[in-house]
Amino acid sequence: MWERARAVSIVPEQHRPALMNDSVRATMLRMVVTGHTDETIAARLGVSSRTVSGHIKKVSDLLGSRSRAELGYLISQRRLLEQEEPIGSGH
Repeated sequence: MWERARAVSIVPEQHRPALMNDSVRATMLRMVVTGHTDETIAARLGVSSRTVSGHIKKVSDLLGSRSRAELGYLISQRRLLEQEEPIGSGH
């Protein structure tokens, strides 16, 4: 979490930095593939388990997965973690 830390400045036009950048999203997906729970992923990434669950659901819906195991399989099978931009990144 500290590695991702940024200095805080109070400027009205500045928006809060995104919690899930591409690197964090890729780490989260790798942890899904290796069987980690949402709570474990959240603790490792320094976000809430609800945030992790939401992102996992988004990727699951995009891939048409019906279970966590199938999601891990689809991520691995389609080699999504080898792409420069992980699925669900919104870019």
